[in-house]
Amino acid sequence: MSFVEDMHQQAKKGAEVIAKTNAKKLVVLDSYDTSLVRHEYKNWGTHQCSWGTMDSMPEVPSIALRSDGHVGVYIGGGFAVEERSFPDGCVKTCVKDRSWTHWYFLPFIDYGEAGNAKPPQTEHALGSRLLTKGTEGNDVKQLQEHLLKLGYSLPKYGADGDFGSETEAAVRTFQKAEGLEVDGKYGEKSHAALMDALSADDEAPEPPAQPEDGGEENDAEKPVGSQVVIVSDGGKVNIRVGNGTQYGRITQLAPGTTLDYVATAQNGWNAIVVNARVGWVSGEYSRVIRA
Repeated sequence: MSFVEDMHQQAKKGAEVIAKTNAKKLVVLDSYDTSLVRHEYKNWGTHQCSWGTMDSMPEVPSIALRSDGHVGVYIGGGFAVEERSFPDGCVKTCVKDRSWTHWYFLPFIDYGEAGNAKPPQTEHALGSRLLTKGTEGNDVKQLQEHLLKLGYSLPKYGADGDFGSETEAAVRTFQKAEGLEVDGKYGEKSHAALMDALSADDEAPEPPAQPEDGGEENDAEKPVGSQVVIVSDGGKVNIRVGNGTQYGRITQLAPGTTLDYVATAQNGWNAIVVNARVGWVSGEYSRVIRA
């Protein structure tokens, strides 16, 4: 039997199946014609189907498996059936031994409760992958919690595990404070800087109580509208959580940076507003500009 004759027979059998079942649509899973499958795959949302990468595949027989230009059907127990080239035909294979990249629920098949379930999230250790806008997961939530601990603001959504515009803005602020490339993406360099900042924060003693009502710790009257300008001949200056070098670092600021003035401690350190919180800078590297 020739290839053409075989395909004619398969088409005839398909027509008979459609006639017997009164089916309204036939989805063909064939390695020689993946255009339909790719179309359904890209538009799965139209049919309210779930999908995911292989590390999140649920144990649901009859879901489809996909790699570039090829599809198969999962039959449970770690095995799938797929169409191979002649003369093998349809064969049973071990899923982990194949190069499948995605799974998805096929349109027009009722999977019951399993078909409505969201795919399980894969656990990722913070720093194990690049985090960008749109990324979700436990590592995003951990990043957000660390940023909040360091005083960065996430006022609308907090630590929700979703890397949105608010988290991107906080990462940009952190990167700028640490002298990193400001791109809003959390990669290796940002992770290393965050770990250093957290370590310094954990090892530092508790900061002194913040001045209340704008009053200065040296009992001098605070001039309204005063500012502090950073002065240094040796590069960026450390801004700390307390009025001394024993306290953890919040950020570093370049000479010439001007910030709102809060108060002056008895040891000459100036309290300023930085990253929406009160920080401290040595009087040796700062100067109060009286309003």
